[in-house]
Amino acid sequence: MSRQTDLSTRHRWYSAYMFWRKIRELDDSLPVLFYEQPEARELKQWIRANDIDAVAAVDEIIHDALIAEGISIPGDVGFCLLDRPEKKTCRISGISQNSRLVGESSVDILVGLVRRGQVGIPEHPSQWLCSGTWVVGETTCRIGDVLDEQPLFDRTVAT
Repeated sequence: MSRQTDLSTRHRWYSAYMFWRKIRELDDSLPVLFYEQPEARELKQWIRANDIDAVAAVDEIIHDALIAEGISIPGDVGFCLLDRPEKKTCRISGISQNSRLVGESSVDILVGLVRRGQVGIPEHPSQWLCSGTWVVGETTCRIGDVLDEQPLFDRTVAT
């Protein structure tokens, strides 16, 4: 992940990754690769040194760097985008941020603010989240069980 992306997301993506590993009781032996500018050779060394199965990235520049370094996708390594373009020609697997839904929700919120006559910065701002959607592309393959289908916590309640 670029250092700029880490800063602009206020470390939320990195924190979510670390939390995901923690609640599944996974060790910290898989480091995130932080970089200023992606360098193909550095990516290849990181993949080999850490026995990486798949790479999740923010933009296609990482995909292109891996291909340029002779890494087969998905043969050697799976690849997905955390912010997958919604264009029909994109063949990369990843998360669609559902931009249309985000836009529709934004208009709904704005209309509500106008109708209520609300102006200025609210004393208690609220946040809305439109969930992303996984889009299967040509750059990943399924291996084993899907982790998200496993419960995160034991939901039994002691009485």
